[in-house]
Amino acid sequence: MNTASPNVDITGMLLAMLVIICLIFVFAWLLKRISGSVGFNNKLIKVQSVSSLGVKEKLVVVEVNGQYLLLGVTPHQISLLKELDEAPTIDAVPESSPFSDKLKSLLRGSDQWQDPGNPSKK
Repeated sequence: MNTASPNVDITGMLLAMLVIICLIFVFAWLLKRISGSVGFNNKLIKVQSVSSLGVKEKLVVVEVNGQYLLLGVTPHQISLLKELDEAPTIDAVPESSPFSDKLKSLLRGSDQWQDPGNPSKK
């Protein structure tokens, strides 16, 4: 009759699990080293701007060798939308728009939307 103690079985099982976990980390490290040498150089391609259009759609401006490209990115496709002549710049955002001006004037004219902390406007 084979009566192995439960402690020996648990120790062997834990040792086997430790070996397997170590092998997973070694293979992950090797995979990272191999794929790192095959991948592209991040110094050549730079993402300048990303703008989300939906849950999975976005516009991306990338710089490749000094040339700027506007790309449309979806889960199934990347499309070149336009080659930009120069680096995109952020223009000053206007303080207000005609819509916000109209909305503010409508809210000021209505007693219903007045700020309760500012009773001077009645």
